[in-house]
Amino acid sequence: MRRHSQRPGSPSSTGTSKLSSALSSADMFQRLLMDFPDLTTPTFSSAAVKHGVDHFIATTGPPVHARARRLDPQKLAVAKAEFDSMERLGIVRRSSSPWASPLHLVRKKGVAPLRGLSTT
Repeated sequence: MRRHSQRPGSPSSTGTSKLSSALSSADMFQRLLMDFPDLTTPTFSSAAVKHGVDHFIATTGPPVHARARRLDPQKLAVAKAEFDSMERLGIVRRSSSPWASPLHLVRKKGVAPLRGLSTT
């Protein structure tokens, strides 16, 4: 019975072609993203929308309410900075709505930045 003709640990021609195929497709996507940077660059405009659509959610019953949660100083600083940035970009606005929900931040596994979680 004949065994493999290659020594253990040596690359096979099949593995090499798979690797070069993966690298070439990754390179293709990299070039595509470099050719069209607007695809991955968020742009926010304070200009009025042109579509004329008003969005309204009909609600019934009293607002769902939960008490605000106390944040430790580090999380509070991160949250304030993020909300200030989003407010400057026009993504969010201040509100006194009774439908507001408390903020909940968690750390991503193995990553330092915090991310918000929506419970809705």
